[in-house]
Amino acid sequence: MEKNYKYFLVDYRAKKQIKALRNMGNNVIPVYSHPHLQSPVSAHPDMLIYSIYNHVIYAPGTSYTTLRAIRSLGFNLIKGATTLTCNYPGDIAYNIARIGNKIFHNLKHTDNVLRDILEKYGFTFVHVNQGYTKCNVCILNDYAVITEDKGIASVLEREGIDTLLLPPGNVRLPGYSYGFIGGASGALNDDILVFTGRIRDKAVSKRIEGFAEKHNKIIKYLSDNEIIDIGSIISLNQESL
Repeated sequence: MEKNYKYFLVDYRAKKQIKALRNMGNNVIPVYSHPHLQSPVSAHPDMLIYSIYNHVIYAPGTSYTTLRAIRSLGFNLIKGATTLTCNYPGDIAYNIARIGNKIFHNLKHTDNVLRDILEKYGFTFVHVNQGYTKCNVCILNDYAVITEDKGIASVLEREGIDTLLLPPGNVRLPGYSYGFIGGASGALNDDILVFTGRIRDKAVSKRIEGFAEKHNKIIKYLSDNEIIDIGSIISLNQESL
């Protein structure tokens, strides 16, 4: 199915990226801070919200302003069962990655409500040890992914997914030593992949551009500043089966 998303969830603090997305004709819903999460990631969409078809599953305590905006667009809001806490693994329940018909996550900590919904749609679950799974994967399509996590890369390759493994440390996340490539990117549609900024290491940047070209993706940059982890640019899917 061709993907051409209309609405995107973005950390409200990522003002430059929000402006760039809107200037490209996209609708952006700001995600506001969750009271239980560490401040640097408190408004990261991939920590709080998961969208599947017309359903939006959210962590208890997610901003009412954000949820009201999502509901106004006609999405079915479903509260998850897991109340997030500030430290790992208490903050990973909704941070899953869907690649094709497979769900990748640390399945010991997946929210039960979210898992039940995904099971009803027939997705296959694949365990990875890394709980920040969505943060750690930049998904190009159903068959190609970029990650900095060796454990995730090993599992993805075993599942037949073309995986570009990068060295960690190229993505900035204020408050932490570094962020992750998945949290610094998002797909606008089947053709366009956006990054929040530019990777300073030219060799790494060229590897990403070559991999994207291999998979027929056009890269656009939302800023000429250093790439930054903003908790992913999450599309709200109005797909149907």
